[in-house]
Amino acid sequence: MADVWKISKENVESYLNWVKEAFDKNYLYWLDNHLRILMAGLNPSTARNFKLGAVGSLGGGFTGYGMYQIGY
Repeated sequence: MADVWKISKENVESYLNWVKEAFDKNYLYWLDNHLRILMAGLNPSTARNFKLGAVGSLGGGFTGYGMYQIGY
């Protein structure tokens, strides 16, 4: 089961608190008419990042690659 939210440029004042905070921290960012989502900021999981090798030189990975998703 998953929760789904609709985030639009209209009705900004009706955003939930976590959405407002995510915009303030640039975890969510409007890129033209698409929403850029920093997944590591919204749901940080060091254990998952270690599995993927995405924790910089410590994990041997490349920090920053594949960090963003685009919402349509």
